[in-house]
Amino acid sequence: MVDPSPSLFAAYNLAVGLVTGLGVVYFLYLKPAVVEYRQFHLATIAGLLLFLIGGPVAELLLPALVHWVHGTAASLVILGLYNPLESELRRDVWTDVLLREPS
Repeated sequence: MVDPSPSLFAAYNLAVGLVTGLGVVYFLYLKPAVVEYRQFHLATIAGLLLFLIGGPVAELLLPALVHWVHGTAASLVILGLYNPLESELRRDVWTDVLLREPS
Protein backbone atom coordinates (compact mmCIF):
# COMPACT_ATOMS: atom_id res chain seq x y z
CA MET A 1 0.00 0.00 0.00
CA VAL A 2 1.28 3.47 -0.91
CA ASP A 3 1.51 6.09 1.80
CA PRO A 4 -0.75 9.00 0.72
CA SER A 5 1.31 11.63 2.53
CA PRO A 6 4.14 13.08 0.46
CA SER A 7 7.56 11.99 1.56
CA LEU A 8 10.13 14.48 2.75
CA PHE A 9 12.51 13.41 -0.01
CA ALA A 10 9.91 14.05 -2.74
CA ALA A 11 9.17 17.50 -1.29
CA TYR A 12 12.90 18.24 -1.22
CA ASN A 13 13.21 17.15 -4.87
CA LEU A 14 10.33 19.40 -5.81
CA ALA A 15 11.85 22.39 -3.99
CA VAL A 16 15.25 21.86 -5.61
CA GLY A 17 13.60 21.40 -9.02
CA LEU A 18 11.65 24.63 -8.67
CA VAL A 19 14.70 26.63 -7.61
CA THR A 20 16.84 25.15 -10.37
CA GLY A 21 14.09 25.68 -12.94
CA LEU A 22 13.77 29.31 -11.94
CA GLY A 23 17.54 29.65 -12.27
CA VAL A 24 17.46 28.17 -15.77
CA VAL A 25 14.65 30.51 -16.85
CA TYR A 26 16.51 33.49 -15.36
CA PHE A 27 19.70 32.43 -17.17
CA LEU A 28 17.80 32.36 -20.48
CA TYR A 29 17.02 36.04 -20.10
CA LEU A 30 20.67 36.91 -19.46
CA LYS A 31 22.18 35.07 -22.42
CA PRO A 32 20.91 35.87 -25.89
CA ALA A 33 20.55 32.81 -28.14
CA VAL A 34 21.30 32.45 -31.82
CA VAL A 35 17.96 32.94 -33.55
CA GLU A 36 18.21 29.82 -35.72
CA TYR A 37 18.80 27.62 -32.66
CA ARG A 38 16.06 29.16 -30.51
CA GLN A 39 13.54 26.37 -31.08
CA PHE A 40 16.13 23.77 -30.14
CA HIS A 41 17.08 25.70 -27.01
CA LEU A 42 13.42 25.85 -26.04
CA ALA A 43 13.05 22.07 -26.52
CA THR A 44 16.13 21.46 -24.37
CA ILE A 45 14.94 23.85 -21.66
CA ALA A 46 11.44 22.33 -21.75
CA GLY A 47 13.01 18.91 -21.22
CA LEU A 48 15.11 20.16 -18.32
CA LEU A 49 12.15 21.86 -16.68
CA LEU A 50 9.98 18.79 -17.18
CA PHE A 51 12.70 16.68 -15.55
CA LEU A 52 13.29 19.11 -12.68
CA ILE A 53 9.69 20.00 -11.90
CA GLY A 54 7.56 17.33 -13.57
CA GLY A 55 9.50 14.45 -12.02
CA PRO A 56 8.96 15.45 -8.39
CA VAL A 57 5.34 16.45 -9.09
CA ALA A 58 4.71 13.05 -10.68
CA GLU A 59 6.44 11.40 -7.72
CA LEU A 60 4.07 13.17 -5.36
CA LEU A 61 0.86 12.68 -7.34
CA LEU A 62 1.31 9.56 -9.52
CA PRO A 63 4.48 7.64 -8.59
CA ALA A 64 3.89 5.08 -11.34
CA LEU A 65 4.42 7.75 -14.01
CA VAL A 66 7.80 9.07 -12.80
CA HIS A 67 9.79 7.04 -15.33
CA TRP A 68 7.52 8.13 -18.18
CA VAL A 69 7.96 11.78 -17.23
CA HIS A 70 11.74 11.41 -17.00
CA GLY A 71 11.86 9.51 -20.29
CA THR A 72 9.85 12.20 -22.05
CA ALA A 73 12.08 14.88 -20.56
CA ALA A 74 15.22 13.04 -21.67
CA SER A 75 13.79 12.71 -25.19
CA LEU A 76 13.15 16.46 -25.34
CA VAL A 77 16.71 17.19 -24.21
CA ILE A 78 18.16 14.78 -26.78
CA LEU A 79 16.04 16.20 -29.60
CA GLY A 80 16.89 19.75 -28.56
CA LEU A 81 20.62 19.09 -28.53
CA TYR A 82 20.80 16.89 -31.63
CA ASN A 83 20.26 19.41 -34.44
CA PRO A 84 22.63 22.18 -33.24
CA LEU A 85 25.36 19.61 -32.64
CA GLU A 86 24.68 17.91 -35.96
CA SER A 87 24.92 21.16 -37.90
CA GLU A 88 28.13 22.20 -36.12
CA LEU A 89 29.99 19.00 -36.94
CA ARG A 90 32.51 19.40 -39.72
CA ARG A 91 32.15 16.30 -41.84
CA ASP A 92 33.93 17.48 -44.96
CA VAL A 93 37.32 18.29 -43.45
CA TRP A 94 38.89 15.12 -44.83
CA THR A 95 38.00 16.19 -48.40
CA ASP A 96 39.90 19.47 -47.95
CA VAL A 97 43.00 17.57 -46.85
CA LEU A 98 42.66 15.10 -49.72
CA LEU A 99 42.26 17.83 -52.36
CA ARG A 100 45.20 19.85 -51.06
CA GLU A 101 47.57 16.94 -50.74
CA PRO A 102 46.44 13.88 -52.75
CA SER A 103 49.27 11.66 -51.56
